[in-house]
Amino acid sequence: MTDATPRPRARSWAGLVALVAVGLAPLAQAHAYLEASVPAAFGTVADVTEVVLAFDGDVEAAFSRFWVVRLELPDDAWPADPAAPTDGERRRVNALAAVQVREATPGTGVALTAAPLRRTTEVRLALEAPLAPGAYAVTFDVLAVDGHTTGGHVVFFVGAD
Repeated sequence: MTDATPRPRARSWAGLVALVAVGLAPLAQAHAYLEASVPAAFGTVADVTEVVLAFDGDVEAAFSRFWVVRLELPDDAWPADPAAPTDGERRRVNALAAVQVREATPGTGVALTAAPLRRTTEVRLALEAPLAPGAYAVTFDVLAVDGHTTGGHVVFFVGAD
């Protein structure tokens, strides 16, 4: 017959593991990931004077970088219906955007001003000039309050609604 009672040592390890897991949970959630944007990803707008990026956690906007890049897409890369691109079209445009964003130098794209320059979950980027019709990527490298950076881009189109 075996004794099913856990040994005290096993209980203490289980308690330590649980304590560490609970203590690390806030750190795992502290990175700031993009939740939404205006214009929306793959959205089409008639014109845009401001881009809004909403993150799931606080970012240090003053220590983050934002820039907008006009994308040069080959004719066959444009979604047949920009208002409802297929998954394949989204992947292709995002891949082309990633290459062009990587080659672009921050600050050399569309001129913009970020606000607020403090800890926030929502950053507003005021464009200093209207955007011509075409495809654009708003790009970000944000510093989260946990000290980690998160980067990415959102593709949107300016043209007929």
